[in-house]
Amino acid sequence: MTAVAVWDHLPSLDELLDARLARGWRPVPSPVADNAVLGYGARCAVGMAADPP
Repeated sequence: MTAVAVWDHLPSLDELLDARLARGWRPVPSPVADNAVLGYGARCAVGMAADPP
C-alpha cells in the first residue's frame, strides 16, 4: 500500500503500521537520537537490537 486511497475507511495508526510491517518494513534506530527508534514505529521496536541486521 502506498496510499490511504486503497482503504475502504480511514485507517488507524495501528492499521497503517501493521500494513507496513506485513510488507517487511522494520523501524530503524536514529543515529542522531542515541539509536532510539522515533515516531509511531517505536511501538513495535520494544526489544529490538540497537543495530539492525
